[in-house]
Amino acid sequence: KLPIYCGTDRNFNPTAAPNDAFGTNRSKLSYGIVEVSIPHDHRVGEIETPSIWKFEFTEDPSKHIMLHKIKRLKKSRFFSKLAKDIASSDKKSTFLFVHGYNTSFSEAAKRTAQISYDLKFDGKAVFYSWPSQASTFRYRTDEKNIEWSRQNLKRFLEDYLAINEAEEIYLVAHSMGNRGLTRAIVE
Repeated sequence: KLPIYCGTDRNFNPTAAPNDAFGTNRSKLSYGIVEVSIPHDHRVGEIETPSIWKFEFTEDPSKHIMLHKIKRLKKSRFFSKLAKDIASSDKKSTFLFVHGYNTSFSEAAKRTAQISYDLKFDGKAVFYSWPSQASTFRYRTDEKNIEWSRQNLKRFLEDYLAINEAEEIYLVAHSMGNRGLTRAIVE
Protein backbone atom coordinates (compact mmCIF):
# COMPACT_ATOMS: atom_id res chain seq x y z
CA LYS A 1 0.00 0.00 0.00
CA LEU A 2 1.21 3.43 -0.99
CA PRO A 3 0.79 6.21 1.62
CA ILE A 4 -0.41 9.44 0.02
CA TYR A 5 -0.52 12.68 2.03
CA CYS A 6 -3.55 14.92 1.62
CA GLY A 7 -5.02 18.24 2.57
CA THR A 8 -8.69 18.92 1.97
CA ASP A 9 -11.48 21.32 2.74
CA ARG A 10 -14.23 18.78 2.01
CA ASN A 11 -16.68 17.58 4.65
CA PHE A 12 -15.72 14.36 6.47
CA ASN A 13 -18.01 11.45 7.31
CA PRO A 14 -16.25 9.23 9.89
CA THR A 15 -18.67 6.30 9.39
CA ALA A 16 -18.33 6.11 5.59
CA ALA A 17 -16.10 3.74 3.65
CA PRO A 18 -12.79 5.28 2.45
CA ASN A 19 -14.16 6.06 -1.05
CA ASP A 20 -16.97 8.12 0.47
CA ALA A 21 -15.31 9.48 3.63
CA PHE A 22 -14.91 12.98 2.16
CA GLY A 23 -17.94 14.47 0.45
CA THR A 24 -18.73 17.39 -1.82
CA ASN A 25 -19.56 20.01 0.82
CA ARG A 26 -17.27 22.76 2.06
CA SER A 27 -15.56 22.32 5.41
CA LYS A 28 -12.55 23.46 7.39
CA LEU A 29 -9.09 22.48 6.24
CA SER A 30 -8.01 19.03 7.40
CA TYR A 31 -5.01 16.78 6.87
CA GLY A 32 -4.31 13.08 6.58
CA ILE A 33 -2.71 10.09 4.93
CA VAL A 34 -4.58 7.82 2.53
CA GLU A 35 -3.39 4.26 1.94
CA VAL A 36 -3.83 3.32 -1.73
CA SER A 37 -3.06 -0.04 -3.30
CA ILE A 38 -1.89 -0.54 -6.86
CA PRO A 39 -2.51 -3.97 -8.49
CA HIS A 40 0.50 -6.01 -9.62
CA ASP A 41 -0.62 -5.94 -13.26
CA HIS A 42 -1.17 -2.16 -13.25
CA ARG A 43 -0.82 -0.47 -16.64
CA VAL A 44 1.01 2.86 -16.74
CA GLY A 45 -1.37 5.80 -17.06
CA GLU A 46 -4.43 3.77 -16.07
CA ILE A 47 -6.59 3.83 -12.97
CA GLU A 48 -7.99 0.33 -12.86
CA THR A 49 -11.58 0.30 -11.56
CA PRO A 50 -14.37 -2.28 -11.59
CA SER A 51 -16.05 -2.71 -14.98
CA ILE A 52 -19.59 -3.88 -15.60
CA TRP A 53 -18.34 -5.21 -18.94
CA LYS A 54 -16.11 -7.62 -17.02
CA PHE A 55 -18.87 -8.39 -14.50
CA GLU A 56 -16.91 -6.61 -11.75
CA PHE A 57 -19.19 -4.93 -9.25
CA THR A 58 -16.85 -4.32 -6.31
CA GLU A 59 -13.25 -3.25 -5.98
CA ASP A 60 -10.61 -5.95 -5.73
CA PRO A 61 -7.07 -4.93 -4.67
CA SER A 62 -5.57 -7.55 -6.98
CA LYS A 63 -7.26 -5.88 -9.99
CA HIS A 64 -8.04 -2.25 -9.05
CA ILE A 65 -6.43 0.84 -7.60
CA MET A 66 -8.14 1.14 -4.21
CA LEU A 67 -8.32 3.33 -1.12
CA HIS A 68 -7.91 1.21 1.99
CA LYS A 69 -7.64 3.52 4.93
CA ILE A 70 -7.67 7.23 5.72
CA LYS A 71 -5.82 8.44 8.79
CA ARG A 72 -6.61 12.02 9.76
CA LEU A 73 -3.82 13.99 11.43
CA LYS A 74 -3.50 17.29 13.22
CA LYS A 75 -1.75 19.95 11.15
CA SER A 76 1.50 19.91 13.18
CA ARG A 77 1.72 16.10 13.11
CA PHE A 78 0.92 16.02 9.38
CA PHE A 79 3.70 18.42 8.40
CA SER A 80 6.29 16.99 10.80
CA LYS A 81 5.63 13.45 9.52
CA LEU A 82 5.70 14.64 5.91
CA ALA A 83 9.00 16.48 6.49
CA LYS A 84 10.52 13.40 8.12
CA ASP A 85 9.38 11.13 5.28
CA ILE A 86 10.71 13.54 2.65
CA ALA A 87 14.06 13.72 4.47
CA SER A 88 14.32 9.92 4.38
CA SER A 89 13.94 9.76 0.58
CA ASP A 90 17.11 9.76 -1.54
CA LYS A 91 16.26 12.88 -3.55
CA LYS A 92 14.38 14.62 -0.72
CA SER A 93 11.55 15.25 -3.18
CA THR A 94 7.83 15.84 -3.01
CA PHE A 95 5.05 16.74 -5.38
CA LEU A 96 1.68 18.34 -4.78
CA PHE A 97 -1.23 17.46 -7.06
CA VAL A 98 -4.36 19.64 -7.22
CA HIS A 99 -7.19 17.91 -9.09
CA GLY A 100 -9.59 19.47 -11.56
CA TYR A 101 -13.35 19.78 -11.83
CA ASN A 102 -15.67 16.77 -11.71
CA THR A 103 -13.37 14.88 -9.31
CA SER A 104 -14.18 13.11 -6.06
CA PHE A 105 -11.78 12.83 -3.14
CA SER A 106 -11.19 9.13 -3.87
CA GLU A 107 -10.52 9.83 -7.56
CA ALA A 108 -7.96 12.48 -6.59
CA ALA A 109 -6.26 10.09 -4.16
CA LYS A 110 -6.13 7.31 -6.75
CA ARG A 111 -4.77 9.65 -9.43
CA THR A 112 -2.05 10.93 -7.09
CA ALA A 113 -1.03 7.36 -6.21
CA GLN A 114 -1.05 6.38 -9.88
CA ILE A 115 1.18 9.33 -10.82
CA SER A 116 3.62 8.56 -8.00
CA TYR A 117 3.72 4.84 -8.81
CA ASP A 118 4.03 5.29 -12.59
CA LEU A 119 6.86 7.81 -12.23
CA LYS A 120 8.61 5.62 -9.63
CA PHE A 121 8.74 8.87 -7.70
CA ASP A 122 11.47 8.92 -5.06
CA GLY A 123 9.82 11.19 -2.54
CA LYS A 124 6.41 11.85 -1.05
CA ALA A 125 3.22 12.40 -3.00
CA VAL A 126 0.71 14.93 -1.67
CA PHE A 127 -2.65 16.04 -3.03
CA TYR A 128 -5.04 18.83 -2.21
CA SER A 129 -8.74 18.03 -2.65
CA TRP A 130 -11.16 20.95 -2.82
CA PRO A 131 -14.95 20.30 -2.76
CA SER A 132 -15.57 19.45 -6.40
CA GLN A 133 -19.09 18.13 -6.93
CA ALA A 134 -17.75 15.18 -8.98
CA SER A 135 -20.40 15.77 -11.63
CA THR A 136 -20.09 16.94 -15.23
CA PHE A 137 -23.30 18.93 -14.73
CA ARG A 138 -22.00 20.95 -11.76
CA TYR A 139 -19.28 22.98 -13.51
CA ARG A 140 -20.54 26.34 -12.17
CA THR A 141 -20.66 25.01 -8.59
CA ASP A 142 -17.12 23.69 -8.99
CA GLU A 143 -16.04 27.14 -10.21
CA LYS A 144 -17.47 28.70 -7.07
CA ASN A 145 -15.89 26.03 -4.85
CA ILE A 146 -12.39 26.34 -6.28
CA GLU A 147 -12.65 30.10 -5.72
CA TRP A 148 -13.90 29.50 -2.16
CA SER A 149 -11.00 27.07 -1.54
CA ARG A 150 -8.36 29.54 -2.68
CA GLN A 151 -7.50 30.83 0.82
CA ASN A 152 -7.36 27.32 2.28
CA LEU A 153 -5.19 26.16 -0.59
CA LYS A 154 -2.93 29.19 -0.11
CA ARG A 155 -2.47 28.38 3.61
CA PHE A 156 -1.83 24.73 2.81
CA LEU A 157 0.67 25.67 0.09
CA GLU A 158 2.55 28.08 2.38
CA ASP A 159 2.96 25.36 5.02
CA TYR A 160 3.85 22.77 2.37
CA LEU A 161 6.51 24.97 0.76
CA ALA A 162 8.00 25.76 4.19
CA ILE A 163 9.11 22.15 4.66
CA ASN A 164 12.85 22.74 4.86
CA GLU A 165 13.79 19.08 4.37
CA ALA A 166 12.56 19.14 0.76
CA GLU A 167 15.18 19.86 -1.89
CA GLU A 168 12.85 19.31 -4.86
CA ILE A 169 9.19 20.36 -4.83
CA TYR A 170 6.97 19.86 -7.85
CA LEU A 171 3.55 21.48 -8.20
CA VAL A 172 1.09 19.74 -10.53
CA ALA A 173 -2.47 20.84 -11.23
CA HIS A 174 -5.12 19.56 -13.60
CA SER A 175 -7.93 21.46 -15.27
CA MET A 176 -9.76 23.74 -12.84
CA GLY A 177 -7.17 22.91 -10.17
CA ASN A 178 -4.83 25.24 -12.07
CA ARG A 179 -7.06 28.18 -11.18
CA GLY A 180 -6.81 27.50 -7.47
CA LEU A 181 -3.10 26.71 -7.49
CA THR A 182 -1.98 29.65 -9.63
CA ARG A 183 -4.16 32.12 -7.74
CA ALA A 184 -2.84 30.78 -4.42
CA ILE A 185 0.73 31.30 -5.67
CA VAL A 186 0.21 34.81 -7.05
CA GLU A 187 -1.58 36.24 -4.03
